[in-house]
Amino acid sequence: MNSIYKYLFAVAAAVLMLSCDSYLDREIVSDVNRERVFSDYQQTYRFVNQIYGYRIDGYSGRMKLESVASLNRSLFGPGMLASASDDAKYSDLSSPINFLANGNWSAVYNPANIWKDSYAAIRATNLFLEESHRMVTSRYELSIRDGNELNESGNLITAEELKNRMTGEVLFLRAYFYYELLRRYGPTPLIDRTYELDEEVPSDRPSFDAHLAFILNDLEQAMTLLPNNYNHYASNRGRATRPMAMAYKAQALLLAASPYFNPSNDSEKWRKAAEAYKAVIDVNAYQLNPSYDRVFVRNLNSVESIHEIINSNRNDIERNHTPVGYEGGSGGINPTQELVDAYEMADGSKFDWSNPDHASNPFRDRDPRFYLSILYNGATWRERPVESYVGGRDGQGVNNATLTGYYFRKFLDPDVDLLRNQTSTKNHLLLRYAEVLLGYAEAQNEYEGPDASVYEAVNRIRSRAGMPALEPGLSQAEMRMKIRNERRVEFAFEGQRFFDVRRWNIATDVFNSPITGLRITQNGGGFQYERIAAENRVFTPNMYLFPIPQNEINSTGGSLQQNPGW
Repeated sequence: MNSIYKYLFAVAAAVLMLSCDSYLDREIVSDVNRERVFSDYQQTYRFVNQIYGYRIDGYSGRMKLESVASLNRSLFGPGMLASASDDAKYSDLSSPINFLANGNWSAVYNPANIWKDSYAAIRATNLFLEESHRMVTSRYELSIRDGNELNESGNLITAEELKNRMTGEVLFLRAYFYYELLRRYGPTPLIDRTYELDEEVPSDRPSFDAHLAFILNDLEQAMTLLPNNYNHYASNRGRATRPMAMAYKAQALLLAASPYFNPSNDSEKWRKAAEAYKAVIDVNAYQLNPSYDRVFVRNLNSVESIHEIINSNRNDIERNHTPVGYEGGSGGINPTQELVDAYEMADGSKFDWSNPDHASNPFRDRDPRFYLSILYNGATWRERPVESYVGGRDGQGVNNATLTGYYFRKFLDPDVDLLRNQTSTKNHLLLRYAEVLLGYAEAQNEYEGPDASVYEAVNRIRSRAGMPALEPGLSQAEMRMKIRNERRVEFAFEGQRFFDVRRWNIATDVFNSPITGLRITQNGGGFQYERIAAENRVFTPNMYLFPIPQNEINSTGGSLQQNPGW
């Protein structure tokens, strides 16, 4: 990159990053700087790339804007949102994620707060939409073409084509950030342009339906501008596409149809969600990866990925979550007994502690996803069995040992040697095709009941996992419970449970109870298992929604309305 490009890139970063203390902050950007950034399609391209950097990597709890060191920071740490659900406990008791789990969070302190950064990203999208008209797309009546990138026809892409596609990307990203705000805070102020210093930024909160309509409108516009895929130019994989926008339309509609946001159970909302998911299925843009394990590890160019954060090779996940008795391991996430019990037996029957055969060997003949997600006492990991029993190399008595008798397995690469600082590809999937199938099954079951298409969608997930098909003749209520359990085990540790239990309106029952684990002791040649309370959890009705940050309330003089109970 020559010196002028370095200068322009710095200007682009500055335009993106100025004034981020509050969503009310105005851009202080001169017309000269805007002209420099947005007249050159290559600098505009980099500007759009930076907006993607506001997405949160759920593995590390951090976002990263490479040009801005202050945004290479952690929000809730490596504990992941799973540790603030009934699926896991994070063994580092000082981790911010434990404040969420224990009810020790507020409008002043919320370790998962995304308000300020989401609005910073939205501000950048608005700036692009206002300024992209400056882009020079032709010279001497000839179209400017990029020297490397190809369009869908296989020709060098023109600057005009790039401008249109980037507009679609930015509209998608604005919808995405507003969707993430909606499912955390409920409806939030809809800011659709930049504001000057002497202008008042709206602080009124719209209705849920108005916020949803804004998201859907951006997605619909994006669909008209985005390509179906980037097979014509593989370097662009990970950018927004038309099917990706369709999938988020379905996600937003499922949120709107769910019990917490749809207390009257309006069946039309379920119908719209089911139809949106069916449209994604019918476009045939995605598939289930044949290997469940490879969805998460060494997953470059996964056929199941809809929306992902593409990372450089990494080993932070192994360092944070490998059992403590292994070189370089920190013990990290500890799965709960509640999650372990959710995994069915290999024949599809329910695991039952009152069954003597199950109780005597609780880790035998379980759903294959159990073995790919959880390290249990006796599981083979890196050439030796895990010893999570009392006195074992990974058990009680060892510093930072598991608090539940289990360790995390799902995103760990067994071939990564931490002593040699080896790394591997682990792109973070924000949305994958399995969620489309189970989203369709949930919405269609609520709208029509468990018809053949519901069975087909769920059984595709189960078949990939090596599990038998669901038994026929289930009632709507029975199918609902099957789908919810399928989501729990299929998406274990991916963050969905944190939001699912909220949108199903059952969190005051599910998240307000102690989590448990196993105390495992040696008993002759075998082991004895005792269920123990691992931690008391707190969830009160106000926690269905995040609190609006108190500094944002204060900055509006109180005109920005706080969520109930905060």
